[in-house]
Amino acid sequence: KLGKIRTNATIYGFELIPRTVSQPTKLKPIPEEMKVVRLVYDLYLGKCKDVEYRRLGSRQIKNYLEKLGVVTRVKTTKDGKIIGGKPFSISSIKRMLTNEKYCGDVLGQKTFTESVIGGKIRKNTGQLPQVLVQNNHPGMVTREMYYAVQEEMKRRTSARSPSDKSSTGRTCYASK
Repeated sequence: KLGKIRTNATIYGFELIPRTVSQPTKLKPIPEEMKVVRLVYDLYLGKCKDVEYRRLGSRQIKNYLEKLGVVTRVKTTKDGKIIGGKPFSISSIKRMLTNEKYCGDVLGQKTFTESVIGGKIRKNTGQLPQVLVQNNHPGMVTREMYYAVQEEMKRRTSARSPSDKSSTGRTCYASK
């Protein structure tokens, strides 16, 4: 509601510009990383001409980025420890494909504090209203491309057949 971006994680492709007295926190795209983000979206939707026009999954995208030598951003902490500079994980690829910030939007109240005393943070699954701020910052992909990825993810998920014998819908070969 206040136009503030609150995040405890580094968002690949964006530099977090801290809040000042006159300006709220902003996300500024990093051009070199923006190319990687666009490549990930193109690979997922099958729009990359280098990869035989087939749609890649998260694991295949991870492997493709590794072959290209693309790694996560290197950062030095306050105590001098170097973090990052490693290959992307499958989960980081999935987060990249599902994070609305890549199309320029911010979704507020994804999580909430259940009680002030306990301080337990919970994922908001409808308990409280969420606020979507469109065009909050420059996007790296078009909104159409972002939503096309979301639809493709739904399509791929629904195409998988859950196990008939398991109450969880997982096969006996699935991990926890």
